[in-house]
Amino acid sequence: MRELMKEERDRLIKEIHDLEAAKAYLRNTGKTDSEAYLEQHPELRKLLNAVPAWSDVVRKWAGEPYQKPTIEYHGTLYPTLKGDLVKSKAEKEIADALFLANIPYRYECAVSFNNGRTFYYPDFLIMNPKNGDLYIWEHFGMEDLSYYIKRNAGKIHDYFENGYRPGKNLICTYYSGEVPLTKARIRKTIDYYFK
Repeated sequence: MRELMKEERDRLIKEIHDLEAAKAYLRNTGKTDSEAYLEQHPELRKLLNAVPAWSDVVRKWAGEPYQKPTIEYHGTLYPTLKGDLVKSKAEKEIADALFLANIPYRYECAVSFNNGRTFYYPDFLIMNPKNGDLYIWEHFGMEDLSYYIKRNAGKIHDYFENGYRPGKNLICTYYSGEVPLTKARIRKTIDYYFK
């Protein structure tokens, strides 16, 4: 799944670069009659008509169905502004902040590694609306429990092995009695990665 999304993103990036190059050429040559120029170069007209805007790509990604965990959750669920039901108040705060910032996300979307042999359902899979890059945001809400940390260490290792790096495209937030996850911290994190 990730490989297909990367191929589609790379194709769109190339087409957008080609489109930008064509626009720059028209500006730099002083040709102001773009319609006449496009009549002489139908391949450019085809390209202009075929390339969707990033907003269309992002909107399509955000609206596509995706694989969610099949294990039924029996705890309390919290509704988000987007309409998802999430498992913690902190996840609700993150989801709502992403939604209000117009950052598209998928809650607990399947991500596969090792040629589909390893599946994880990160809290949030996020598409950067500026460039189409995918980010994983994991919120570790039970940091005080050592078994919880040990269980997640393997997941973080697999993320790292598959190109997700903290500070780049892997966002990890924590909650403990000493370090609460505040709305201000969430907004600061979103600003750092996406603004």
